[in-house]
Amino acid sequence: MSKVIQLNKPQPKKPTRHSVTKKEVLDAIEYFHVMDMLEDMKTDERYYVEILLRKVANDYKILLEIDNNTIL
Repeated sequence: MSKVIQLNKPQPKKPTRHSVTKKEVLDAIEYFHVMDMLEDMKTDERYYVEILLRKVANDYKILLEIDNNTIL
């Protein structure tokens, strides 16, 4: 009797409490980065939001540019 073993079978993703769609993420990036809402923030707020923006941009392979030269 032989057994068939499947390795690396993809598991369906379970929704989490913090599920966020890609569209929601892109909307948030547009709001903070493209519409330049970071300028309205205090120093500490801006610092931490920039960290979150960089992390999400890296995850989605998005390049965040300022003035076509500086990368956020």
